Amino acid sequence: MLLNFHSLVREGLAAIDSPEKAIQTGTRTFYLDEQRNAVVPIAVGLFDKANLVSAFTQLQNIPNIRKVANLESQIKNSNIVQIGQQFLQKTNIVYAGIDINKIGSLDEKTSTYLVDCYLWFRYKEELDADNIEFINYGINRLDSGEKLKLSDPIKVGKEAGVNHKVYRIKADFHEEFDFHNYPFDAQRLSVRFRHANLTRDRLIYAIDFVGMRDKSSTIKELPKQWKEKVFQEISSWNPQKVSFYQDTLANNSTLGDRRVIDTDSNLEYSQFNAVIEIERDLLGFSIKNLLPLWFFVVVAYLLLFLPFENLSAEVLSGLLLAVVFYHLSLLQALPDGVGYVVALDYAFYLVYLLLGLELVLVIVGHREIFQKSELKLRQLMGFGRMAFPFIILISFALFYWFYF
Repeated sequence: MLLNFHSLVREGLAAIDSPEKAIQTGTRTFYLDEQRNAVVPIAVGLFDKANLVSAFTQLQNIPNIRKVANLESQIKNSNIVQIGQQFLQKTNIVYAGIDINKIGSLDEKTSTYLVDCYLWFRYKEELDADNIEFINYGINRLDSGEKLKLSDPIKVGKEAGVNHKVYRIKADFHEEFDFHNYPFDAQRLSVRFRHANLTRDRLIYAIDFVGMRDKSSTIKELPKQWKEKVFQEISSWNPQKVSFYQDTLANNSTLGDRRVIDTDSNLEYSQFNAVIEIERDLLGFSIKNLLPLWFFVVVAYLLLFLPFENLSAEVLSGLLLAVVFYHLSLLQALPDGVGYVVALDYAFYLVYLLLGLELVLVIVGHREIFQKSELKLRQLMGFGRMAFPFIILISFALFYWFYF
């Protein structure tokens, strides 16, 4: 069995024997030559303030030479380098960085938020590196076809052949929120963009960690002033992590590009991502929104200590109706399209169960066998008084197991 598995792995690797069958690994591709050596493009780096970073120009494998238009002229212009049977694409590296000034106007119903930040680019060559398209611009604006365009840069410079442009952005962005764990939920606030025209084989956005103030880290490692400044207007959420990374955005459409119609290739773009992971302030939410729910629970439990003749279906029905209306009012804060059950629903289901238990006790207690025996009636109410907190404790344990 083990020998057969090794044979299958060996055959699978042996099949990766050409640029057309190259495998994508992170930011590079590789395949195996006739001697079973991995053919991987050389990554060129340089030191910037004692940090090893990517050079401004890299060479990447061209997995499918049929995608290349005007091959001979591009080789002549040094955009493509041929080494034996291998073709390498000259790729420009653009360093991009973001410093976030403030995040506000977080709207859970539309999953939008306002971001105020500085965005900059560092690059060589004569590139339109700032001709970018924001992937997650405000959802209403995207639906209308509106695009976020950069205004005039607030700073332009050039030093040692490296261009430097800085922009100030203040716009609303969108990230699809997941409310399955509401109100124990964690969400992501992001700014994502790619170049409007140049695909990944021509341009890659690298993260300018050397130039950024807030590098990828947990919030505990960031200055306290950062949280107070950036999240000053969003007191109901706590930031947990800030991360910056680049990945690949694939466009499944050919966009009419005849070079890729007859291939398995997609148009791929380098995408810059700045992501802040946040968690809801559960204590603040509980005090503001769940305190009335616990009031209903306490009232329902205290009803079990009243004389049985004072406990009626009408009283419980009125309490149940109040809980239902309060349940619906809290769900109004969620988007209209949320059709799944959230964690808050289970909390109300628990209250419905408790009130249903009391209603059963009332119905059973009015049966003749209990009306004739005061002892049995006391035992029935005693059962309710013990079952009530027992169900709550079991439910708390389950909530802790699933959501913490």
